[in-house]
Amino acid sequence: MGKINDINTPWNGHTHAEVETFLKEQLNKGTEEREELAESLSGKVGKSDPALEHVVVKIRGNDGNESASVNGGKVYVKSYDPATGFNYPIREFSISQADADEYAIVEFDIRYGLHYTVYSIVSGLGASFRLVFTACKESREVFLWNCSLGVWKYGWYAVMDEDNNSRIYPVLQANGDEEPDSEWDTREDESMDDGGWGVGVLVSTATASFLLMSGNKSSQTLYWSKQNFGRSVPGLEEYFYTNGMNWEAAQAAAALDMEGALNSDKILSSLIDCPAALFASQSNDWMAQQYLPGAGELKTIYNNKAAINSLLADWEGSNIASIDNSWHWSSSASSLRNAWGVDMDTGDVGNLYKYYTTYVLAVSAFHYYYD
Repeated sequence: MGKINDINTPWNGHTHAEVETFLKEQLNKGTEEREELAESLSGKVGKSDPALEHVVVKIRGNDGNESASVNGGKVYVKSYDPATGFNYPIREFSISQADADEYAIVEFDIRYGLHYTVYSIVSGLGASFRLVFTACKESREVFLWNCSLGVWKYGWYAVMDEDNNSRIYPVLQANGDEEPDSEWDTREDESMDDGGWGVGVLVSTATASFLLMSGNKSSQTLYWSKQNFGRSVPGLEEYFYTNGMNWEAAQAAAALDMEGALNSDKILSSLIDCPAALFASQSNDWMAQQYLPGAGELKTIYNNKAAINSLLADWEGSNIASIDNSWHWSSSASSLRNAWGVDMDTGDVGNLYKYYTTYVLAVSAFHYYYD
């Protein structure tokens, strides 16, 4: 396992803490106004309450294929209306867990028609995957795992009990040729139902986690958007130096954007001409939600390039592309004409015209449940 490298270095005089403080200030601007508008919008649905999806989030921790406590962590929910691009205030829930071998539970309701992402952050563990859903069901279960920090060969194991209740848990391997401990979380009344070993490379950091999987690298360069050049994506944050930031602060803010899954959903919900995001969305694995990473996720790949390529070099038979020195598109926008890309040779985060062509390196979030 390679040592994980998170984004903690200064950016042209702006420390990580200073940039985060600035982003939080920008995020909190107008929060009261957004909440009032959200209440107003809900009230206009009709005399009765709007239809709501009830979400049950189940969270567990994995520290090197051993259960780890997620007690004291947080679950975050970010949502937007695809019809208007309206971003609702972030919702935060505390995680309480008495037994690390059992799921911690967080529940909330969300209005029908909204698109939302839900993820968990736990001190000492990597963040969970960031999955995106459309609120359209009476109820939904979402399973989140906070795994050990690092770069891992990733797999999954499905077990079924005597009552035919099944569940899925992650299996981590420190290097490409190590034999996995696939039954680390199998209980006495359970037996193997299915499994997938070595489905991807897990990059697990405190702020974001994602998979690199087969078929995630474009064979040719693609543009971000051409027909829609000069058009902003509704609801998509734009990190540009005219929006209250100088160039260095805008670049630093983009390099912290870990919202690739939600960014991609906004792009695909709004633009017809978006080949980079469209390619990234075409996963080869039905259990993975693939997307165009945020600039921060690409920067994290660059920071851990050596560990990723070392694991892949030891992984016999892997068809996952190693990280080369090319520029790659992110889903982080800069302005109505520009978006951010990352140079995997130098780690530079650059501002490119959307009609420029460069490569796409998609990342994935793994679903632990399908109904």
